[in-house]
Amino acid sequence: MESLKNDFLSKKICLVNNLFPPYANGGTESAVQKTIDMLRQNNYQVVLITSKPQQSAPGYWSVEENNHVTIYRFKPKNIYYYTEGGQKSIGAKILWHGIDMLSPIDNKIIKSILQREAPLLVHGHNLKGISYSFPRICHKLSIPYIHTLHNYQLLHPFGTFAGKEQPPNFKPRLFAQIYRIINRQLFKQTKGVISPTRLPLQIHNSCGFFSDIPSAIIPNPVSQAKILFSPLSDGKLKLVYMGALEKIKGIQHLVNAVLMLSPQKVTLDIYGEGSLLNQLRLSTKRASHIRFLGRLYDKDTLGRYDALVFPSICYETQGLSMAEALIRGTPVIASNIGSIPETVRNHVNGFLFENGDEKELSALFLRLIRHPKQLSNLRSAAIQSSKQFNENNYCQQLLLFYKSIEKSN
Repeated sequence: MESLKNDFLSKKICLVNNLFPPYANGGTESAVQKTIDMLRQNNYQVVLITSKPQQSAPGYWSVEENNHVTIYRFKPKNIYYYTEGGQKSIGAKILWHGIDMLSPIDNKIIKSILQREAPLLVHGHNLKGISYSFPRICHKLSIPYIHTLHNYQLLHPFGTFAGKEQPPNFKPRLFAQIYRIINRQLFKQTKGVISPTRLPLQIHNSCGFFSDIPSAIIPNPVSQAKILFSPLSDGKLKLVYMGALEKIKGIQHLVNAVLMLSPQKVTLDIYGEGSLLNQLRLSTKRASHIRFLGRLYDKDTLGRYDALVFPSICYETQGLSMAEALIRGTPVIASNIGSIPETVRNHVNGFLFENGDEKELSALFLRLIRHPKQLSNLRSAAIQSSKQFNENNYCQQLLLFYKSIEKSN
């Protein structure tokens, strides 16, 4: 590890993500921040290119220094900002995606920044809403481009798949087919790809992406945690949900499953925000055992629950909240879809259920209430399985991959 540090001493890495605090602070942004911290601790110079909702004045971009990290922000030239697309018409969204993939004005800005900074390599995360042309621009400048698969945005404009059908068999509409074909061309110059779990890489390979370049499975990291477990008390099962309150996350199914049970048997604390918040509050206004607690800042709180529930109905690439729970010894109850079974092993560090099946989930809760040791016995395995999310492991694997890409280019 020390030799790797010396090899890269004083060299510069450029990270790219469409959003970054204070404009967003989700799972991908957390992974980007941890990557920045790791690179800085290993004496790298770090540059971050991201977007912002306001136009820079004067000039095309703004530059700021934050803890010795140079951050470039610019507002992409499009008909609306990335986070404003929820209520737009289909026609507006199609036009937005077309501009987003091919915008020549934004590409000139990006090229100017990369020429100015001249990084050793560029590591992209979520590019939707900032530019899908990074691989081509980097290739023209002889800078290796590495991409991390945080979602399925290259395969479909929605960025994910929901339901029981495997994504490679999903038959997209004409625009989505054209979208995928264009993206295959835009990302042909990618020099390396990272996936947090195996399934996203396999799905992209089956759709004609990244099959002939170096790849690595590197789970997104989580910080070391305190174990604050307090055992099941008063015969109640203490459940927690942490994540976005959106339909694809399956939160409504979880709430419905809990509502089938008596308040004397189970409690559910919900941490997160999203478009379903008011609807969920309304449907649970008489349910004293369900609480909405806003954003969770102290992740060690997860260790005080009997289980974290991850009821997603979409194809997650990892699911950061599952890792946050496991590292604190909290078993995970999760839907059996996508790459989730790579993290949650049934009856080992948690339990799996058929996605969207509220009756099965409620029956599982009832069984655990009657047999609480089934959960408590999984705590040591939960901690053991979380070692794959260790920050030091992430650091070492990422630096090795960077080094291999540098050598091959």
